[in-house]
Amino acid sequence: PPKIVDITIESNNNGILIENEQIILKCLARGIPQPKILWDIPEKKYVTNKKNDRNIITYDNK
Repeated sequence: PPKIVDITIESNNNGILIENEQIILKCLARGIPQPKILWDIPEKKYVTNKKNDRNIITYDNK
C-alpha cells in the first residue's frame, strides 16, 4: 500500500492561505505502483500534478 513519507506547507503566513497569496503543498509518498497525489479543495475541486515526475503541487487561485 502507498505510504505518505512527508507533507510540508510553504507560505508567507505560517500555512494560512490569504486571498491572492500563494501556498505550496509538498507531499512525498512511496509505493508500488507510484502513488498518485491529489489535493482536495473545499469546493470539491481537485488539483493534481500534471507532470508525473514531480511531487510538488502549486494551486494559484486566479
